Amino acid sequence: MNIKAKYYLIFTLLFLFTSADLIAQQRITERGTSNFRKVGVHRGNVVGIRLPVRDYGAVVGGTRVFDGIIDTVYSVVITPVDRPGGGEGGGGKSYTFEPIPGFAYSEDLGVGVGVAMSHLPETWPAQWPDYPDWTYSGDPIIIDGIDKTPAVDWNGFFGRSQLNADQESYFWMDDNNDEENYQIQGFLPDANDLSRRGHALQVSVRGFQWSNFLAQDVLFSLYNIKNDGTESYDQATFGILVGTYVGVEAPEYNDDASFFNVRESITYTWDFDTYISPSANPKWLPDPTQVGYIAYAFLESPGNGFDGIDNDADDLTGLSEKFKADDFKGLLPINDGNVIIPAVTPIATGDKLVLIDKNTFERSIFTMPNDTVTVTSMGSRFFLRPGVTKLVEGDIDAITTNPNINSRDG
Repeated sequence: MNIKAKYYLIFTLLFLFTSADLIAQQRITERGTSNFRKVGVHRGNVVGIRLPVRDYGAVVGGTRVFDGIIDTVYSVVITPVDRPGGGEGGGGKSYTFEPIPGFAYSEDLGVGVGVAMSHLPETWPAQWPDYPDWTYSGDPIIIDGIDKTPAVDWNGFFGRSQLNADQESYFWMDDNNDEENYQIQGFLPDANDLSRRGHALQVSVRGFQWSNFLAQDVLFSLYNIKNDGTESYDQATFGILVGTYVGVEAPEYNDDASFFNVRESITYTWDFDTYISPSANPKWLPDPTQVGYIAYAFLESPGNGFDGIDNDADDLTGLSEKFKADDFKGLLPINDGNVIIPAVTPIATGDKLVLIDKNTFERSIFTMPNDTVTVTSMGSRFFLRPGVTKLVEGDIDAITTNPNINSRDG
């Protein structure tokens, strides 16, 4: 991607982790609510733009819930945005992620100030819900003659009171407000709390900015997602809902375009017609007639640790013992003009299969005998006959009849 020197290229890089437990901290029992929505602004480096942070997140999550009566249910959690699929609920309630109270100062601090940020001690709460025993252990903080000494130490990713980044933001949210699956299916995610709704998903979110020249045009976002309920989900997906405007006021952002670069796994937005209205961008400095690109990319995300496939494609060494795309070349579809036919040959005596225990996810190698046999993998039984049975990687999509659409490997 060639960009003239007069443009800024702003990256937002996203880290995603899933967690069975968060390190040595208090379990959060408070539930998310729209009454605690707050906004903060990251402006910790030289990109010349303010990057807002809202504590209900710009994320989309999806879980797959198996029910013995109604088969499989896919449920999507989204943010309360004013657009189709924006988490609209009934009675004025948004079926969305909402901020968990207590992770910021409770009172209104004015426009653009509210989310807890490392350089603004006035935004810190009187007590961190995840570390309720912490108090402030530093020297008094006096800014412009005003005592802004907080009641607690900064709750930093790099440690207590550690201000590693030039700016770090921190909040939690959950999907307790999302009652859709309960209203339709009667789904309860937590047998220990029958008043709980949603999918018992708790998400801690951090933003980081450094002014160092190596990262001076980047906002890093870290999402740690926890299933805090008692139900298990066979599959989960994660995405980012982005509404980027290159420019500030109308009509400037009406001529923007976005593109996903598959090879680089980056989505970026730019002003495609090269016309810039200075009156719409008075704060874009040093030259309001020139705006830049903004790009989003996942820097790291968890793969499926149990299916034996490098599905997050993070093995750059080629030394991983996991399956690669090349291992499934014989499973690619062939289009004869009318029907997509799996390009597979029947299983043969001596072929090796990987079987996965649904409860423990332990994998075992099974060698196909010279006879019919029934095996079990991921809770499903498979009747195999050498020279006859064909195994296809992925499930056949009912709409496209495409056997290469895989809904099981994550």
